[in-house]
Amino acid sequence: MQIQLFCGLVLCLALPLQGQASSPFFWKADPRQSHLEILTALGGWETSGQDEIRLTLVDQTDPRPSVDRSLEYWERWEARHREEATALRLRAWELFVGEPGILKSRPDEIIAWTQDRDSEIGPTTAAELSFTGRWLKAYGQARQELEAAEQSRERSFLVWFNGEPLEWNLEVNRERTFLLNLLQGENRLEILDPATGQRTVRTWWYGGRSPRLRVIARELGAEWSSWNLDVLEPGGKLASRVSDYGKSHPAAGTYTLRWNAGVASEWWSLEDARPRQVEVDVILDGGTDKERRWRFQALVLPGTGSVLIGSFDVED
Repeated sequence: MQIQLFCGLVLCLALPLQGQASSPFFWKADPRQSHLEILTALGGWETSGQDEIRLTLVDQTDPRPSVDRSLEYWERWEARHREEATALRLRAWELFVGEPGILKSRPDEIIAWTQDRDSEIGPTTAAELSFTGRWLKAYGQARQELEAAEQSRERSFLVWFNGEPLEWNLEVNRERTFLLNLLQGENRLEILDPATGQRTVRTWWYGGRSPRLRVIARELGAEWSSWNLDVLEPGGKLASRVSDYGKSHPAAGTYTLRWNAGVASEWWSLEDARPRQVEVDVILDGGTDKERRWRFQALVLPGTGSVLIGSFDVED
């Protein structure tokens, strides 16, 4: 009954609209109207080896409702999913042209048939079949418009941190946090927005005592730190699921690096199942005249378990 009332109300209100979508979720962003803001105060001295950098891409013309940050991440995701599903249905009605011969109480029933592919009940009359074809066309166009709007609000930024290239993705007016592993001495962060040419630069100092051995892992193109690295120390001790491994007094011998790629699962999403380009940096005696560095790279396939990345030796 609620669905019927909803469809009837939307049909009355939305059918006359045939132009641009009225829902704010179909709003397309203009890169010229936005600017990058770094919310984290950077500068001076830091005493920890990591920094969380909070960024937002501000656009005052955004008509969408603001995010309720008091909610948990999954709660925000569910709320947004529900809002976008409603907006998609509204836009489909805006594009839809009613078919003569369909009773006002029938549209929601016919639409339900198109969504239930296993149902033995379905459109039978010429009018119902025509109605179904028009609805599917309108719904498909609405989905394309929503996807285009979402793409316009997502931007990729070129980032260099201490000369190392990264790529960060931001959505207009949606705050994101990125984790940086600081180096002893001066640290430099440079962010370029290719869409506008805007360049943002910050420099600050890390003055804490660096460990003699440091291992930093990352997935190229990933927005978050990866916690899938295993470090096997001389003597057999294992440090598992780390992203930044450090030892002030590392034992002499051979260290082995492995990447935990997990095992295949039917519950994996497309994101889980994609190959990952892994990069691991090893720094020994950094900032001294005895400094040594290694860089290991590997293409890790999903579901391959523990994958060997490389090994290195530490001397007394």
